[in-house]
Amino acid sequence: MESHTFLENIHRKIELKKKRSAVIKSTSFIVGLLFVVMQSISVIHNDRMNGLWANYEPEKEVYEWDISTEISYVQLFDFLVDEFEINEVLQLINEEQENLSFIETIEIGE
Repeated sequence: MESHTFLENIHRKIELKKKRSAVIKSTSFIVGLLFVVMQSISVIHNDRMNGLWANYEPEKEVYEWDISTEISYVQLFDFLVDEFEINEVLQLINEEQENLSFIETIEIGE
């Protein structure tokens, strides 16, 4: 009888160790999963905030002729043709010609 109870005690201890090991493994897995989820949420939140901030941060436009003072009229015209529609370019040219003709008609000194 003693050997029977001895074997039962050993089997119980083995079962307890297996249960304890299963609980530790599952708890470790859950903690690891929670850590990954929290890090993912943090990354998503930061990306979302950066995206929202980009809407409020205006982009600064700098034209090539603002940087380089040695740009020719041909380069300026090529840029305008590339960037704007032809109607806008023609309107700019007409306005510029009107301004030039107005300046030519002003007589300085009279």
